[in-house]
Amino acid sequence: MRVNLGRLVGVTREYQIGMFRLTLPPNHQLPEWQKKFPLYDRFLPHLAGFLPPGSTVVDIGANVGDSIAGMAATNPGLNFLGVEADPQIFLLLERNSARIQNLISGRVRVVSEFIGEGAFYPNLKPGIDVPKRKTLSRLIFEQPLDGDSISLIKSDTDGFDWDVLNSGSDYLQSKKPGLFFELQAWDQETRNRYEETLRWLFNIGYNHVACFDNYGQLISSEKGLTGVIGLMDYVLNQRTRTFYFVDVLMFREQDSTIFQEALSSYH
Repeated sequence: MRVNLGRLVGVTREYQIGMFRLTLPPNHQLPEWQKKFPLYDRFLPHLAGFLPPGSTVVDIGANVGDSIAGMAATNPGLNFLGVEADPQIFLLLERNSARIQNLISGRVRVVSEFIGEGAFYPNLKPGIDVPKRKTLSRLIFEQPLDGDSISLIKSDTDGFDWDVLNSGSDYLQSKKPGLFFELQAWDQETRNRYEETLRWLFNIGYNHVACFDNYGQLISSEKGLTGVIGLMDYVLNQRTRTFYFVDVLMFREQDSTIFQEALSSYH
């Protein structure tokens, strides 16, 4: 989750994640949120311990590299491809990824790209330029990595993760790595787009679904879409705000041993 990062103004602060000291923008709230909510952003580092060393994690919306740092601290044998579209945040991602690379055996690559098909651009306000974009499938095929080695794709793009995943249809239908993404539907249109994407993923083999609230607490784990769609509608329609979005883990039956072990031991 990105919480009101704003613009960099030349002032930064440092934050320790495992063995890595990261540079954050001055108003990045990760330290405060992790202090207040013990499970906040903790599942991915936990999951990393169950992923095969030598495999690759693709992080779309990598921000300053905090998820990469957390996962690398748990499993320094993983490789990472971090993708961040914001040019100012990307400068910090580059800096932090270099620090991570110096301390792990895996490979860390970062690129500045806007990933998606751009299906939501008609909603942009007049005068805002449409950013250049690249599909998830093209990103993976262009990178010097083995597509078979990708064990997890993580996406955190603040409400547009359905578009990121849709843009990877060629790759996902072929390889089907684990998926971890933010489900943030702020209106009926985005809710419907997320449901379409969820049903498509389920139909191509992603039949296991686990849901977390935005504070990191595991809510449900099941085979099917009933729970995740119900939670999406609950968040969209709730009058008394209890949590703000859902993080979703989806995986195939063939990979259930790895992911179920991670889920059952997460607390």
